[in-house]
Amino acid sequence: QVNAMRQVLDADADGLTVQVAAMGGALMSTMIRDQGIDWFEDFRAVAQFGETNQALVVQTESAITTAEELLASIRARFESGEKTTWSHPGRGSVSHVGVTAFLKLNGVLDMTQDVPFQGGGETRNALLSGDVDFSASGVHTVPAFADRLVAVGLLAEERDPVVDNVATLAEQGVDFVPTSSPIIVAAPAGVSDEYVECLATAVAGAVEHRSFLSLTSKAKQAVVYRNSGETTAYLEGLADAWKPTVDAVRATLEN
Repeated sequence: QVNAMRQVLDADADGLTVQVAAMGGALMSTMIRDQGIDWFEDFRAVAQFGETNQALVVQTESAITTAEELLASIRARFESGEKTTWSHPGRGSVSHVGVTAFLKLNGVLDMTQDVPFQGGGETRNALLSGDVDFSASGVHTVPAFADRLVAVGLLAEERDPVVDNVATLAEQGVDFVPTSSPIIVAAPAGVSDEYVECLATAVAGAVEHRSFLSLTSKAKQAVVYRNSGETTAYLEGLADAWKPTVDAVRATLEN
């Protein structure tokens, strides 16, 4: 995603080149390491049109059904001399940061061992094969593996509008940091207000088109629309919430 961002920044701010990105990973990549990119200075959010919510996922056969039960399992295994393992798509990813915050806030981070992989597929396969005890995954991917996997909590304040049978950690009364990945359109910072308003209006129309809704429904992908100002404010709020955990993770990567 960093390479894609640089390509957009290298282009003229004439509206012909835009960024379409899942901003959990994109924004976090600029916070974890110095990429020479200040997203809020270098880009302008046009609109949000989707959202990927992160879930804590276990094997169905584990019999764990809630986040509190997962925490209890982690503590029990540690008392018996074992660390609980968990997979994610790479250190510094949105999944890694979100679950790290969850574990740290609930006092069990040192009772676990993270296992990084390249991408969501490998992350999920490690759980399916039993190589790890739990995983972090986009909740929209879980229904396809409903006979093998179960999401025990969503790292969000509100339920996913599509996969709406997974309780949030807020509902469960468990400490966490909201970790979602807004899917947005953005442009270089120099584009005009008129351009942003025009494109945002087009996006607003697109998210209501039956073809778009059909495709996203099949993928279990949540459709969320926010205009430019709303998207920017939402991203700023996420960045502020992530910062303490991002700073801690960055320190470990630099050592």
